[in-house]
Amino acid sequence: MYSKNNKYMQEQKSANRAQRFSLRKLSIGTVSVLLGTLMFFSNDQVSADTTTGTDTSADTASVNSATNDISASTVTLSSKDSSAASDANSSAVASSAASAQTATAASASATSQFAATTATADSSQAASSASTATSAASDDALSSKGEIVATDKISNSDVTPGMSDPNGASIVADQSKIPSGYEVDPADDRYTFGIVSLGPTAATDGTTTYNGENNTNYYFRFSTGKDATNGQYDDTVYAQLVDDDTSQVIWQGTLTVNGAAVQVDKLKTVISDGSTHYYQLTYTATTNNGVTTKQINVNSDVGTQLSKVIYDAGNKTNTSAGTVVHVVYPDESTIRTEYIAKDAAGNETILADYKQTGRQGYTYTASGARIFKGFDLVSSPSDTTGTLSASYKIGDIIFSTQKQLSDQLQIARINVITETNGTARILLKVAAVGASIDDIDNENIWKTILTTDPVAPGEFADNGNYDANTHKNGAFLLYTLPQDGKLPIGVKYLTDAGFTEDQLTGYEKYLTIYGLNNRLAVGQEPVKYYYAPQGQVRINYVTSDGTVIQTPMTAYENSGNNTSYDVSGSTYKPETITVNGKTYRYVKSDKSMGTAGTTTVNGFTYNTTPSDATGTISSNNVNDVYYVYEQVTYHTGAETKDVTRTIEYYDSVTGEPIPSNLESTVTQTATLTRNKIYDDQGSFIGYGTVSADGSSYTIDDSWKIDAQTWTQQDSADLSDYGYTAPDRASVAAVTVDGDTTDVTEKVYYGHQTTPVTPTDPKTPGEPINPKGDVTYPDGVAKDDLNATVKRTINYVDEDGNKVNGAPDGTSSYVQTAEFTRTAIVDKVTGKILGYDTNNDGKVDTESTDRAWMPIEKTLDAVKSADPSSVGYDNVDIANVSSLVVTPDQGDTTVTVTYSNNQVSGTIKYIDDTTGVELDSDNLPSGKIGSKINYTTADKIKAYEDQGYELVSSDFTDGSQVYEKTGNDFVVHLKHKTQTITPNDPNPVTPGEPINPNDPNSPVYPTDADRNNLVKDASQTIHYVGAGDKTPADNTVTQKDAFTRTVTIDKVTGKVLSTSDWEGTKTFNTVDTPFVDGYHADKKTAGGLTATPDNPDVEETVTYVPNGKLVPVDPNGTPIPGADTPTYPTDPNDPTKVVPNEPIPDVPGYTPVDPSPVTPTDPGKDTPVPYTKKETPTTPTTPSTPTTPSEPAQPQTPASPAGQGQATPTSAKTEAAKAATLPQTGNDKNEATAAMGLGFVGIASMLALFGTRKKRRED
Repeated sequence: MYSKNNKYMQEQKSANRAQRFSLRKLSIGTVSVLLGTLMFFSNDQVSADTTTGTDTSADTASVNSATNDISASTVTLSSKDSSAASDANSSAVASSAASAQTATAASASATSQFAATTATADSSQAASSASTATSAASDDALSSKGEIVATDKISNSDVTPGMSDPNGASIVADQSKIPSGYEVDPADDRYTFGIVSLGPTAATDGTTTYNGENNTNYYFRFSTGKDATNGQYDDTVYAQLVDDDTSQVIWQGTLTVNGAAVQVDKLKTVISDGSTHYYQLTYTATTNNGVTTKQINVNSDVGTQLSKVIYDAGNKTNTSAGTVVHVVYPDESTIRTEYIAKDAAGNETILADYKQTGRQGYTYTASGARIFKGFDLVSSPSDTTGTLSASYKIGDIIFSTQKQLSDQLQIARINVITETNGTARILLKVAAVGASIDDIDNENIWKTILTTDPVAPGEFADNGNYDANTHKNGAFLLYTLPQDGKLPIGVKYLTDAGFTEDQLTGYEKYLTIYGLNNRLAVGQEPVKYYYAPQGQVRINYVTSDGTVIQTPMTAYENSGNNTSYDVSGSTYKPETITVNGKTYRYVKSDKSMGTAGTTTVNGFTYNTTPSDATGTISSNNVNDVYYVYEQVTYHTGAETKDVTRTIEYYDSVTGEPIPSNLESTVTQTATLTRNKIYDDQGSFIGYGTVSADGSSYTIDDSWKIDAQTWTQQDSADLSDYGYTAPDRASVAAVTVDGDTTDVTEKVYYGHQTTPVTPTDPKTPGEPINPKGDVTYPDGVAKDDLNATVKRTINYVDEDGNKVNGAPDGTSSYVQTAEFTRTAIVDKVTGKILGYDTNNDGKVDTESTDRAWMPIEKTLDAVKSADPSSVGYDNVDIANVSSLVVTPDQGDTTVTVTYSNNQVSGTIKYIDDTTGVELDSDNLPSGKIGSKINYTTADKIKAYEDQGYELVSSDFTDGSQVYEKTGNDFVVHLKHKTQTITPNDPNPVTPGEPINPNDPNSPVYPTDADRNNLVKDASQTIHYVGAGDKTPADNTVTQKDAFTRTVTIDKVTGKVLSTSDWEGTKTFNTVDTPFVDGYHADKKTAGGLTATPDNPDVEETVTYVPNGKLVPVDPNGTPIPGADTPTYPTDPNDPTKVVPNEPIPDVPGYTPVDPSPVTPTDPGKDTPVPYTKKETPTTPTTPSTPTTPSEPAQPQTPASPAGQGQATPTSAKTEAAKAATLPQTGNDKNEATAAMGLGFVGIASMLALFGTRKKRRED
């Protein structure tokens, strides 16, 4: 599987199935072949390919079909040595003159066979277009939207109808353009966009069609969803194979974008080599730099079997035929209605637009003309209906084809959009083989070798190096043309771009030729309405020399073309104009003061036309009206007047003047002047000044004065006389100016007042102020300003005793209401003005009764203490009501009385062990505080006799008294327990009563028997192995070695618990008995520990017979008849034998070592080697030796062998080791025996010598 961009590998993969045309030798003749085969550049073939991406299926099929696919992207000619490639719609290049003629004939045949069908399609389209504009039954637009573009110039309110109104715009999924003889998909929700016919053909060049070969009349029909969902079209394609004879669908399938190829099983062809081929449908989408194109490819898979495009809604010029053809998927496109303002300079500004989006192929009706405030409609489009075609954006890069150029390089052709109508520059770009087409816009990877001028759709460029039929330089060719040693055609393009000749190796095999024609469908162009800015009138104000007096005035803005105007009235032509203090008088209207030209208004360029005061307005024009004025001159005359300020002082309380001896009236005067202005005709203009030359004046009607000032007047301080500070401490100095007028200033003094409070009363007759003779009046003493009222509440019981029932816990509660008033005294008059009731120091009332604060007072309600809280049951006044008192009311007293009810109670006896109430008694009634006539002693004693014991009691016999509450008492008892031990001094007997004083007492259980509470222990030592000498077993028993206890409930007699066994017993050790002839495995036994779980312990002592001393000859054989004494058992340690045993005397034999023997193992025999005595030759009689004394018997060592010292080993013992007892060893050979006897002899001599020596030493 190769990627869609790996065209070279796909071609190589397909090459073994291609028909081959022999091209034995490439030379100049090949070029002549090219010259004869450029018919493919005709418009029919150019328009066939509108591919914007790589058409993989077309490329592959081209190899298979040789020269017969006149619409395919590439036709490859193969030979044993080379292959040639050409551009998709540029050329079907033959490899020889004969091949060229064949290709030409095939092309012509393919073109002619469908001529009738094509003509029918064109006429059908023309016929249907006339009715489209008026027959639109519904609006199938994906979206429609109008909006203001020039928001700085107009708003939506300036447009009629508004831009949200479609104004006649619609888009209809019109399928009437499908040629007659073919039918649309009958499904209402589908839109048929492509028809591909399968023949038949009458060609004689070897090309065929499926219908022609199979006598059928089939065609493919492609449709997709008509309507959008959530603003988006479903791009699923429905493919149907239709039998035109019956109008029946004989096969159908669904195609998805870039999905797997769909095989049409209904269309099967078996070719001459026996292989089976089926039509293949693919649905591809390619995206380059954000531009996506989708197309459906129809591939017959047979090199000579052609199909033809009958209808392609996305590209109406596509009528291509070939083994592989395609139709464009009708993606969405937008028709835009533009409303354009064009000014006098020809500058265009889009005021607004209305956009309608639908599928390519849908029929549209553009939005109609609108009224724009301030603009005149000057031009409407000739046609406002049409069919939606592809939408392009300037700068879009649309990929066309991609092919191998040489062994190392590949070439691609792209279109770069320069105009929205599809005009584009054609670029040829080259990159190394393997470069991704996704990097096509990266000049470092894909280098541009050729760029054309902009080319309109269907046209050829002339920037190539080869002619395309009648189009001079309308193609690019890279091929070998030996001409006087010059480089082959086209190579210089690549070397100029930086490619080396090594990189071009093999280029001649690919025969690269590209037509430089624009094969894109014509782009969707907007519908345009042109408007001109509406004209207006401009009034200019000038002097006779052309000097501008003031800014021109504009009139008749936004007036339509041919509107009449009149600016001769006073609104536009005042009699005088005053500017900057100068006055101008109207003289005349004179358009000769202006000149024609241009001006800018609201960003638009207008023509300017000098005009009369009346006339007609034109679009894009300003009528300039000129009014001429002359200047007026002026002079002045003087005027004067006097102004006075009077200052007076008043008492603000009485309104009378302040006595003159305290403050008198002040008078101040000044003189003012100003100028009158007259014009040169003596007319009064106003007040102000005139310029030195009299040409202008300045209006100023204010009066003027030369440096005159009214001085500041300070007000006197009269506070010592009881007055307040004046409302003005001083009357400020004033500089008299032209605005100054006569004025009277009044200064007011108020009266001071002083509050006389209850806490600071005064004495009538005393002076009030530091100066003057005003004194305090009556009514300001302490008693005049204070009053007190009391209520006392006493709390007692029915016996008259005090009870602490007051809220404060006392027996008497006093409430006090205090009243005060504050008098306000006038310090100027000495009178009481009234009373202050809100402490603001001002009079609030003049009534002496209402002056008290408060006027009345409420003594709060007093709640008596709850009777239970003070030890009583009742109270006669639970709540002493609140009391409203006034200052003139007397004191009052209230008495509250408490009383009690009689009380009683209960006493309960509770078994705490079970939680059961044993008994309950009601107590006799009594007065609170009296003793309770009841005792608990007898009942407690009775329960104790039943096995209970007292836990607690909250009742005290003899002294318990009644309380107000809490007279219910509880005696708590519990079951007494008894723990029985085996060593109790008074042991119990099962079955006897537990509580002797209770006739119903439970009895002791069997678990309390002593035998159940003790256990014996024993130690037994077993002795075995000594036959009838074996000692009897040694058994020791310890009585009551282990004990435990049992606890019982004395009330129920039940066993509550039994303790674990306690105690251990370790027995003494026992010395093992001495048994002669046997040794034991233990010196002592016992000392074992018995436990409750293992009370009887045992140990076994085993006896083993002692070994013997066995005399043996030098061969280790026991000496017959020799005595074999048994080792005697050590009486001090029964596990050992006695050491240093003397060896036996064997007649006729001499011991090798006569020393005593200590056995190493008391249970094993010890061989004692002997030598047979020899009869010696009679030697020279020596002197009779002294008979040696018998050597002393060696003593038993203090410590037995193995306990602190090594056991001595005699030569006898060592010699014995060399021999083996007959029952355990093997006889040695004679040599060994001889050596043994030799050593024994030597040893005997040494031993004898040593003995003698020892004796001498002894």
